[in-house]
Amino acid sequence: MDRKILVSVVLPVYNVEKYLEKAIQSVVNQTYDNLEIILVDDGSKDKSGDLCDLWKKKDERIIVIHKANGGLSSARNAALNIYKGDYVYFLDSDDYIRRNTIELMLQYALDHNAQIVEAPFIHVYNSRTHVRSKLETLKVMNTAEAIQYDLCADGGAVSACSKLYKHEIFEEYRFAEGRLNEDHLSIVDLLSKAKTIVMAPEPLYYYVHRKNSITTASFSKNSLDDIDAAKRNYEIVKRLYPEAIDAAEFRIDFSTLKVIDKIMLAESFDDKKLLDSLVEAVRENRKRILKCKYISKKRKLSFLILLTNKKLYRWFVRENAKKSWSD
Repeated sequence: MDRKILVSVVLPVYNVEKYLEKAIQSVVNQTYDNLEIILVDDGSKDKSGDLCDLWKKKDERIIVIHKANGGLSSARNAALNIYKGDYVYFLDSDDYIRRNTIELMLQYALDHNAQIVEAPFIHVYNSRTHVRSKLETLKVMNTAEAIQYDLCADGGAVSACSKLYKHEIFEEYRFAEGRLNEDHLSIVDLLSKAKTIVMAPEPLYYYVHRKNSITTASFSKNSLDDIDAAKRNYEIVKRLYPEAIDAAEFRIDFSTLKVIDKIMLAESFDDKKLLDSLVEAVRENRKRILKCKYISKKRKLSFLILLTNKKLYRWFVRENAKKSWSD
C-alpha cells in the first residue's frame, strides 16, 4: 500500500470529556499512521476543548478547531472546509475504532477502486456488545444495492460514521445544519455520489450507546426530522433507484415506530393528537409492515400490541429498554 495517501479523520467534540480520551487514542494508535486528525470543539462547556488542545501538543498530526456550538453537522462541515486528505473518515467522539480500521478500509478502497467503504458497527451497551451484520465476506455494491443495504438496518447503517469516503464525495457536499438525524438525511445523497461501494465483513467501529435514563423525556419535536428524512429519501429512491423501494418504505415505517417509542419512553407527553397521527400512519401501512422481511417477528408482535393497546405497548417498550441495558 502507498503510505503517502493521506486520510483525514474527523471527530466532532461536544461535552464528551468522559469518553474523548478513548476515542482519540483509538485514532492516534492506528496501524496506518499517515493521518490528519481534526478535532472540532463545538463549543463544549466541559473540559473537552482543553483535552483537544492537550492532544494537539502530543501529536503533530492533530488539528484543533474551536467554534461556537452549532451541532454535529456544523462541526463536521467546519472540518470539511479545511481537510486535505485523499480520503475522510468520521468518528463520533464518544465512540472508538479498532487499531487496523483505517488501514483495512483504505486497502479495500484501493483494491476495488471504491469511493466509499463501509464496515459494520459493534454496538456497546455497558459491558455487553452486539454485532448486527450478517456479512461473511466482502461485498462490492453499486449505489442501489448500497442504499438497500444501509436503509434496511440489517447490518448496514444510515450513519455517516464507520465509512471511508474518497475526497471527491465532499468536494461540494456539506451536511444539512440545524436538523436532528442529519446522517439519515444525507445517506442517500452520499451513496448517490459513489459508483462503487465496498461493504467490509469485519466490524471495526465501536458504537457506544450512552444511558442517561430510560425514562428521560427523549422525545422532542425535532425527533420528527427522522421521519422527514425517511420520506425525502423515499422520493429520491422512488425516482432514481426503484429497485431499492422496499428498503425506503421500510425506513419510513421504522422511523415512525422509532419516534413512537421515544414518546413512550418520555416521562410526560401531552400531544395526544400527534401520537394518534403517528399511530394512524403505521396502521395504514400495517400490511406492508407485517409482510416486511426486515422487521423481526418480535417487532411485528409489538406493533400489533400498539394497534390495540397503547398503554400495554408503552409498558412493552419501557421493559425492552431496560433489558437492553442489562448485562
